[in-house]
Amino acid sequence: MGRVLVGFGAVLVVLLTTMSPVEARGGAVLGVKMSTSRARPGQLVAYTVTVSNRGAPTTHGLTVRLRLPRQVELIELSPASCAERRRVVRCALGDLRPGTSATVRATGIVAPGASGTLVAVADVHSGPDRTARSVIRTRVEPGTNLAVRIRAPRNARPHTRVPVLITVVNRGPRRSGRVTLLLGSHGTRLVPPRGPRCKIVRDGATSRHVRCVLPSLPPGGHHTLHAAAHVNRQQYFAATVSSRRGEIRPDDNSTLTGLRARAAHLQRAQRK
Repeated sequence: MGRVLVGFGAVLVVLLTTMSPVEARGGAVLGVKMSTSRARPGQLVAYTVTVSNRGAPTTHGLTVRLRLPRQVELIELSPASCAERRRVVRCALGDLRPGTSATVRATGIVAPGASGTLVAVADVHSGPDRTARSVIRTRVEPGTNLAVRIRAPRNARPHTRVPVLITVVNRGPRRSGRVTLLLGSHGTRLVPPRGPRCKIVRDGATSRHVRCVLPSLPPGGHHTLHAAAHVNRQQYFAATVSSRRGEIRPDDNSTLTGLRARAAHLQRAQRK
């Protein structure tokens, strides 16, 4: 983690997660605080810039500029006085009285193909020549590639129970860490898999959502879960998988399949 500090006017303090505030020449201190110490492909990373005035005079015309890494896509920003263009956040914070502070928060998603080191640069300005800068570097931890698929009959007799198999595969190149699987059924209430830590998180008359926590998968490893469903006129099953490691190819993290009651059997059932 590197930084360059230039002092000005009032005592400005910006906190870092891994370092104590340090007073620079002229009484200015600036830093960028990361809300997470890890950056993983496809997952969130948050930056927090906190500027505090610990001096006697009021600092006027305070502005913050935060340059985000190229591999981070901004999704949330505060306060409302901030605006972003081409991954550069500019915030007009106005005056900062002694003993007060101002905070800028930016949250983004690390690109699935991200690698190397993420570099974010924060500059604080108070007047044309009064600036302070902090540079924070975060290494991107290698991700892996999980995939999920659902196997169920394309059609079946109405009012019967059919198996629904969900397979989660780690295509590598890294061990996945803990795996989270979200299952959903629409048009029927899914019978949750047995064995893993599965919990019903939402229940409806003709729908159900289940969350399962699975053990870590090595490259090439897989988990197969056995669920079931009662056949009605038409139903759909969806699955989404994620891991603590992060995703390098998220396009195969979700799947959707449908199941219909056989027309001939459905007509007989309606006549009865």
